[in-house]
Amino acid sequence: MIVAERITITLPGDMYKRLQVVKGNLNISGLCQGVIKQAIQIEELKTKDVPVEEKVIERLRLEKQIAEQEWKQTGFIHGREDAKELSYEDFMALPKQGISEEIRERVQHRRIQSLENPNEEIYLKGWVEGALHFWNTIKDKL
Repeated sequence: MIVAERITITLPGDMYKRLQVVKGNLNISGLCQGVIKQAIQIEELKTKDVPVEEKVIERLRLEKQIAEQEWKQTGFIHGREDAKELSYEDFMALPKQGISEEIRERVQHRRIQSLENPNEEIYLKGWVEGALHFWNTIKDKL
């Protein structure tokens, strides 16, 4: 049986206040576990007795995972924000067809162009998920 251990983290005051607003939407423990797990893996790589190439490959693989999670999260946030401007037809098409070419161009022009070296595919996946999250919170009120 695996025993879970409890730890305490400290957050800056402004981050704590922001977290209080959204914590019902987050699995805070899961988020912290994921980030800590990745940090441990990177540190363990440094001490492994394996060829340098393998260490580099594994480190880059972990960094890629982290970057993709960040791009998806950024896309999710932007998708939720941009969803306020979508039409009913746009929302109906999202789950079936994904992002339309018209919406993709708007997102490209409004959001992606201003990002530094974005992973566009992962960002757009997060964007669609964010827009659908917004839709799911309002659709029953129509």
